[in-house]
Amino acid sequence: MSKSGIQVIYEDDDYLVVDKPSGVPVLPDRSKDALPDIRSTLEPVKGKLWVVHRIDRDTSGLLVMARNAEAHRHLNMQWEERTVRKEYYAIVQGTPLENPAQIEVPILALPNKNISTVDPAGKPAVTLIKVEASFRHYSLLRIRLLTGRRHQIRVHMAYAGNPLMVDALYAAKEQFFLSEIKKKYKSSGEEQPLINRLTLHATLLEFEHPTEQRSFMVESPLPKDMAVVVKQLERWDAI
Repeated sequence: MSKSGIQVIYEDDDYLVVDKPSGVPVLPDRSKDALPDIRSTLEPVKGKLWVVHRIDRDTSGLLVMARNAEAHRHLNMQWEERTVRKEYYAIVQGTPLENPAQIEVPILALPNKNISTVDPAGKPAVTLIKVEASFRHYSLLRIRLLTGRRHQIRVHMAYAGNPLMVDALYAAKEQFFLSEIKKKYKSSGEEQPLINRLTLHATLLEFEHPTEQRSFMVESPLPKDMAVVVKQLERWDAI
């Protein structure tokens, strides 16, 4: 793992798979507090890289990048044809009324704004959700995307009434504190948040290898910060 926290978990002549930490953009962004982006960090060591897809800066998890133009074309086609399997872990507020469930409502990316919304004029968007663990006030979900709209999981979960536990944009919540679930919480000083980033992690990618004509699947477990939150929910927010 590099000093930036970027971990390359697989690589060959055609592509590499990165386990991206939260807070690191895939490509350069305008945020003053952003860490160096994935591509700029890796290219001096790995050579020229082609971006196939993106995940939000504050989302952690799996990202695949091509190492040559042909591999990029092949992988890009799979993303366009929606043959790639993409799954996420999400900690959300409340518990979905149906389990498993399918959310199928169109999403519109608002022009000149880094935000999307449910809108009949938007593009088709399909999200499959399954509850992995439920608590009194929160749930851990396993989510599969059948489409790839901007902020799709965040928009669909907010629409369904179960926004992410932490999401400043769609849930107006920037951090989560233990005192929110632990009764009679006491602190000797200023309480620090258990987590202060998007509670979303890209946990699985499955696609066709560009040259070997075989299915390739890679997984990333629930990251430490989200696992700590789940453990505290099990202890203090159990049903």
